[in-house]
Amino acid sequence: MAIYDRASGKEYVKHQLEDVGVKNKQYDTDLDGKVDQIVLHTTDLEYKTEDVPLVYLEILGKTNIVQVSTYGRALVTKDSFADKGITHWQGYGNGKIYTIGRHVDWDMTYISRINPDKSAADHEIVKIDNNTFYTIASEAVDLNMGHLIHFQITGSTLKSNRDGLSFGVGGVTISATDTRFASGKWGASYGGVNSPSASNVASARLYAPATPLPKSKAIIELEIGDNGEPNLKQELVEVDETQVPIEVWEVIKNNPRGANNLPLVDKAAVTWGAFDHTLDHTTMLVIVTSGNPYTGEDAIQRQIEYARSKGLTLMSPPKDYSEAVEQYNHLKHNFPEWLAGKDNYAYQTIGHEDLEPLAVVDFYYGELVEHKTHYNQLKNIPDWEMERTLNMWKERLERITVLVAERDKHLKKLMEVKKKGW
Repeated sequence: MAIYDRASGKEYVKHQLEDVGVKNKQYDTDLDGKVDQIVLHTTDLEYKTEDVPLVYLEILGKTNIVQVSTYGRALVTKDSFADKGITHWQGYGNGKIYTIGRHVDWDMTYISRINPDKSAADHEIVKIDNNTFYTIASEAVDLNMGHLIHFQITGSTLKSNRDGLSFGVGGVTISATDTRFASGKWGASYGGVNSPSASNVASARLYAPATPLPKSKAIIELEIGDNGEPNLKQELVEVDETQVPIEVWEVIKNNPRGANNLPLVDKAAVTWGAFDHTLDHTTMLVIVTSGNPYTGEDAIQRQIEYARSKGLTLMSPPKDYSEAVEQYNHLKHNFPEWLAGKDNYAYQTIGHEDLEPLAVVDFYYGELVEHKTHYNQLKNIPDWEMERTLNMWKERLERITVLVAERDKHLKKLMEVKKKGW
């Protein structure tokens, strides 16, 4: 016989189970010792995916250990997500300690890492595509210690923040726009193949993406080199310990060495990020945001002059949204393969936080309604996570007080996505 709750009029056991958040789970309504209903699979259960340590998800059985290229093993989420942030303390090493976003397969993922094997380019975002590594953003800095990394992806925008506080506020941020992977697993590496360390992933934590972008200082078209990366100008010079302060020497002494076995410094290095990197074109667009510690902002001018000598496109950063759209429409004729749209371009070049929801909604609208290039990747995201993510962007869109016409247009696009489903 079923027992009823007086206040609700519902069967008591069923009502209590619904109240504690296990609606549709297996239960025995009439207390006869037999399960009356089996509806919910464990893969359908909703769980917290923001402001949680990765090790907490491991306890829930929501993580896997995977191989990432030839660089070793990593702990990643079992489910795929699109827009997420992850913090991870990266100890100083050889670039094999990294933070992972949108991991699709062992040879297809995005990573953020500290890589001291370079000259004035030690903090980078890398796209691993078919087991080939492409640096798509780089900070012009030499490093010799561990750093806290906040790695985030929203829509087609990738952001890596070094040494910021909560949610990446402060510190230094590098960014890129890339449309190769639309969703995937999130996590952190254990370290080298032969010496995995659980301590490398203990600090990893998922959170809602919130890091701001730096404003651009130059927009430069560059040739794509044999390594599939932009052919930036380099001015590598050897430096000995008598030429620089002791604190600088301690940072650069482990840099790559030159002919005289002295560390190399790149005086032309700039902090840059690619815009929709693809190998289908002989050139690519990079957004430059700063110079380097050795020659300052003069390095930006050196890169501009280098591109000018090659007869390539140069643009000053747009002053506002309208100018950004105008620049994008002009560039699109030269880069017809771009999937990233005008709002992505405006966001990466201007950096204003109000432009991010516009760019992200365009990403979902394109992938789920228009071209559907990565539709199958987005289908891997649990329904409840997708709903949660779209609601987050709806709330952020509604808070925009400038570009009201664009805000309203993108709200309609978002509603169309939600109505159509995925």
